[in-house]
Amino acid sequence: MMTRILFVLFLQLSMAAGIVAQQPDTKVTLGIKPDYMYHFKGKGVKVGGVLAGQAAEKAGIKEGDIIVSMDDKPIETIYVYRDMLQTYKKGDKVKVVLTRKGETVTTNAVFQ
Repeated sequence: MMTRILFVLFLQLSMAAGIVAQQPDTKVTLGIKPDYMYHFKGKGVKVGGVLAGQAAEKAGIKEGDIIVSMDDKPIETIYVYRDMLQTYKKGDKVKVVLTRKGETVTTNAVFQ
């Protein structure tokens, strides 16, 4: 029984380590918690949550918004969003276009 529990724990830790290993280092963050399941439903990155005090909150981005472009470059998947973050540095200003309740909203965020 104990061997089985240890084996399951080992598998869970291995999977978690693999997920972390796949995350590239980004220079900046917008300060959102992406809805990782959304990419199966549509284009863009759905905001699952906003971190207090971060660029997204200061720019007025809200949970449920769908980010569709940054600096006029379309964001079709979370992977495009992740890769795009690597091109910015602290202090950069980015134009963010998002969909909120069917309406298009444009805002600017400054990476911290």
